Amino acid sequence: MQKARLGVSVGLLGSAMYLISLFSGFLPAVVLAGYVLLCEQNVWLKRCAVKAVSLLVFFSLLQAPFQLIPNTSSMVNNLIFTLSGGLGALSTATVFTTIAGSVEIIKKVIFIILGIKALKQKTIAVPVIDRLIQEHMV
Repeated sequence: MQKARLGVSVGLLGSAMYLISLFSGFLPAVVLAGYVLLCEQNVWLKRCAVKAVSLLVFFSLLQAPFQLIPNTSSMVNNLIFTLSGGLGALSTATVFTTIAGSVEIIKKVIFIILGIKALKQKTIAVPVIDRLIQEHMV
């Protein structure tokens, strides 16, 4: 089993990359990905780092509109409720909140599966992200 410069296996570092992206957010993921890209030589590990950060950005961009709509809908609902005494857009907010929650569940499942697969230095295909990585990584 190949070791990284940190002394842990490459698979464990790849798994940590996905799980840190899932549970800790952008800053730790970008810092760890920067370390991997600058200091590690393993190509698979570098692809894991780029894939983890790319997926994190992808899911954030996917969720943003669905989180914006309920907030806007709630604001309009509160304004209408204040001015007229009851009509609102509560059902619209509920629908988009449900969609945003569904995207969050899909994100967590994908990152957990990727983290488990990375322990054996394997991955699952995420076609859009994999194609972008293939095109832009040397």
